[in-house]
Amino acid sequence: MARKSGIASHLLIAGVLLAAMSGLSLLVFGCGAALTGSGGSQSSSVSTSSTEVTTTLSAPPSSLSTTTVVTPPEKLPALSLGDVAYVDLSRSTLSTVDSGDRRILSPADDAADIQALLDAYSQAAIVPDNGFRQDQVDLIMVVHLLDGSALTIFSRTQDPQSCLMLFSDGNPANTDNSRGELSNYAWSRVVSAPKLFPEIEWVITETKESGKSASLPATMPKDFGMVAAFGVDGKMVLDTFAGTFHKDMILPPGTTTTASLRLTPAELEQAYVELVAMDILAYPTDFVPKPDMGVTPNESYYLRIKVGSTQKEIRWNDSSLSLESRAKALRGWFKKLADLIYAKPEYGALPAFRGGYA
Repeated sequence: MARKSGIASHLLIAGVLLAAMSGLSLLVFGCGAALTGSGGSQSSSVSTSSTEVTTTLSAPPSSLSTTTVVTPPEKLPALSLGDVAYVDLSRSTLSTVDSGDRRILSPADDAADIQALLDAYSQAAIVPDNGFRQDQVDLIMVVHLLDGSALTIFSRTQDPQSCLMLFSDGNPANTDNSRGELSNYAWSRVVSAPKLFPEIEWVITETKESGKSASLPATMPKDFGMVAAFGVDGKMVLDTFAGTFHKDMILPPGTTTTASLRLTPAELEQAYVELVAMDILAYPTDFVPKPDMGVTPNESYYLRIKVGSTQKEIRWNDSSLSLESRAKALRGWFKKLADLIYAKPEYGALPAFRGGYA
């Protein structure tokens, strides 16, 4: 599915950051209808807050403001599987429906794939920035960490050995906020990562729908599990394999907060029964129903279910509010799931959003 909204947001973010590094005015991203949040402080396992603060913009002194930013690291932070909340892979296709367009990886169900990506990342090295062309990005990997931070990696087919890495600190106190903005990244680096692009390409295109069956069992098997994402750009993520829910904090970009949250057996069974009633296996992987009316910002959905050897993925950018029966059924299923999560005390205990979408 062509996730235009999500990819466009990622590319805008990269453009904003690079513009700032060239001494241009920094735009505020994602602050429309801004909400005042009471986000709690969290310590980051890859925090750069202990480094000296200095001005790092490469522009003439006359064009520099007094704003300072945290000095980027000379070496990339080490990451382990235990640091990871989830990994979100997407392909920068704006006009082509691609069956490998997005995949969310759970550390509880996709540990081998995540570890392979982290191994490739560990071999990356920082190199001079000779002008990374963010308009030629092909693959995007966002590693969401349990401390709320996120490492966003942009890579491209034209130069697969080079990547742009942007780090968002889950503790916004460590991010430049001198102008009342949380839209800044803590740091960015261009890196040489020859093994990372092919690994991302492999994982995002790897077939997950092996062992297809004509229909799901009427009664929920004990091994049923799912990853379900909804919200703007599909950034609110329930992972029943890990028993977690990841809330999109909106600002700084890519940051999240995680709760240990499990559906009760009855709630999980009800969600399963409704999927069976919808004949969920008959949905195309990239769901593109007949459009009705355009809306922005809009919900995007991702669903991966697993029952024994049967797996099913569905990706849907609901930008047209289609009135087709299958669209209404799937949209309604996600709304019930979201309402169920929002009513749980574990969700209520999470920090408030730090911004809004417009």
